[in-house]
Amino acid sequence: MSQIAMPVEQPQCLANNQLEYAAIRAQMQDGDILLFGGSSAFSRLIRWASKSDYSHAGIVAWWGERLMVLEAKGPGVVASPISDNLCHYPGNIDYFRLKPEHTLDLPARKKMLDFALLQLGKKYNFWQLVPFFFKLVFKKLHKHRGWEDHDIASAYFCSEYVSAIYTKAGRDLDILYPNHFTSPQAIGQSKLLEKVGRLR
Repeated sequence: MSQIAMPVEQPQCLANNQLEYAAIRAQMQDGDILLFGGSSAFSRLIRWASKSDYSHAGIVAWWGERLMVLEAKGPGVVASPISDNLCHYPGNIDYFRLKPEHTLDLPARKKMLDFALLQLGKKYNFWQLVPFFFKLVFKKLHKHRGWEDHDIASAYFCSEYVSAIYTKAGRDLDILYPNHFTSPQAIGQSKLLEKVGRLR
């Protein structure tokens, strides 16, 4: 299911830092991140609460010859083709990856992907998302003090899932907050990541 890690190349960008998916696809690796800026009412609400361009997050994974995004959304933790998202998602999709100085070797990426795949089928964490939303609005997120990030959850919301996968690989995307208080905005602002561009 994993693709062998290849040397990272700099993709050719179109206008406004846009990336042609067909051209960049072969360079994408297990564990890379997609951040979504949705235009639905729910997505706009999340973006408003977090003061961010992003409302959703997912993990890139090779599935044989298919390139998938692993994500936690309404039906639960699922896998869907990135190409389908590009065709049907109502909004923008930005591609992020670890900076060269923070990159993971192939065994570490495999461990990350194995953990991500074990979570498929788990429920969406609506119960955590509601208080998280209000804590975002009122700026009362709890910091890392006393929280344990490494427990395997029974349910996830999108950015919690992505954060948990990276924590398992030894890369804490949001050093201020535990996984279940990590937002798509915090992932996009992580000092470990670089934005490659916007897929189209």
